[in-house]
Amino acid sequence: MLTCRLFPLGLMLWVGIALLVTLALLSGRAFFPSWSLHYGVRGGASPGWTVGLLDTQRGLMQPLQRGYRDWERLHLSPDRRLVAGEIPDERIAVFNTRQANLTTPQQTRSGLAPNWSPDGARLAYQNRGAIFVVPVTADGTLGRARRISDFTRDFAFSPLWSPDGRYVLYQTESYAGFRRENAELYLVQPGDAAQSEALNLTAQEPDPASSPAWSADGRRLAYVTFDGARSAIHILELASQEAQVVARWGEFITGLSWSPDGRMLAFYSVRERSFSLVALWVDGEASSLPRLLSNVTMDITKAMVWSPDSRRIAFVTLREGDVYSVRADAGRPAQADLRRLSDSPTRVYLLP
Repeated sequence: MLTCRLFPLGLMLWVGIALLVTLALLSGRAFFPSWSLHYGVRGGASPGWTVGLLDTQRGLMQPLQRGYRDWERLHLSPDRRLVAGEIPDERIAVFNTRQANLTTPQQTRSGLAPNWSPDGARLAYQNRGAIFVVPVTADGTLGRARRISDFTRDFAFSPLWSPDGRYVLYQTESYAGFRRENAELYLVQPGDAAQSEALNLTAQEPDPASSPAWSADGRRLAYVTFDGARSAIHILELASQEAQVVARWGEFITGLSWSPDGRMLAFYSVRERSFSLVALWVDGEASSLPRLLSNVTMDITKAMVWSPDSRRIAFVTLREGDVYSVRADAGRPAQADLRRLSDSPTRVYLLP
């Protein structure tokens, strides 16, 4: 009888311990979330590019495809079945990642900076100062391209689809000889017409505008203006066309990036040859002062990627070329919990 009475008590004790251990593990994982990053590595043991998945929890790099030769940049489609990239002679190409031959593209097209639509059915790209949109079939075949920008003296570049796929945002620069006169942001809705009328989103700005970034819900657009000495971060409400300055920074800013929950912005602060990661709360009407997250020098030519829960940011270091992550809500660099996620003999590229 005594044994029967003690057995349930012992069982309950072990169940309680197991629950406590599980809660502790879950708490740790919540503090340092696990998410997979798509990466690209150029060179090394395999010629050309290798595309794979990086497990941020365990730091494991799992190669998926190899053999992308002579590519300058890689851009994965939303469903990860197609990859668009820049190849020599200022041309773009699309591969199906499941095809056997990854070294010879089926088609190429003159252009740079390809950007996938959210549904993966179209590519926007720049070509000789104009913006084009081209349909792409499921197997990677390119259709007939249409020009969606119409400027005679402005150079258009860096197209960026809105999250709902209805609009394309792009930047323009105008020059007088070799001197840049202005830099603006335009929004266009690709339609059936060969050329669509574009809306100047920054016509009211006296200083050049750059580094645009869509919020995840597509309702807001963040961008930067620079007066030659200081940068200002603006947030534009698309519905009202009203913009407000949420922060000023004493250095040049680039690489604006929204958190998935829309509460924070991250950016690279450029000072001579030092590039640092900075975060800013923009939740509600009030915004916080920008906070330096890490003193590690970043490679600003590589993408930064947020964790799905908006708590961490992954980036590539300039010196080592490896992937690190930091807490986005840290108050200062000492609290940022800097973690190294990769250890590769060649430079890693994050693929958003």
